Amino acid sequence: MTDVEFTKYRGQTSAHYAAALLESGALGAEEALRYAEQQTDELLPYGVATSDMLLFVAEDASVPVGSIWIGLPGSDADHPGAWVYDLHVMPAHQGRGYGRAIMEAGERSMVERGITEIGLNVFGRNAAAVRLYQSLGYQVTSQQMTKPLSLQEQNY
Repeated sequence: MTDVEFTKYRGQTSAHYAAALLESGALGAEEALRYAEQQTDELLPYGVATSDMLLFVAEDASVPVGSIWIGLPGSDADHPGAWVYDLHVMPAHQGRGYGRAIMEAGERSMVERGITEIGLNVFGRNAAAVRLYQSLGYQVTSQQMTKPLSLQEQNY
């Protein structure tokens, strides 16, 4: 990814993450966007030049179709292996196998670096992503669940 591509990517990845946070019910719209932008800026303070972070643009016949952001081991104490922070396939190119191809290319890149483990988070409501990751061999290692409560429903 180039610096110019990163400028656009930063806004897009923050917006996608904020939308997922909003859909999950974790945060309201303004809070979600603010949080997503803060997280992106903290993890990528130097954009594409941030050490231990890899940002790739996927292309088909020189046409951008998606991107992937992977942190190398040591980039985050919470993740001892490589970590996929973001996988994105542009809406016009979804459903054509690009997500799988991008993930497999990212995995090959890690293997070439001698990295033996890669992880990621996925929102439970993102059924298509969950199916993709399961089909690629990813396994659940932890799971969080929530339930909205209504005061009217409490019959204690």
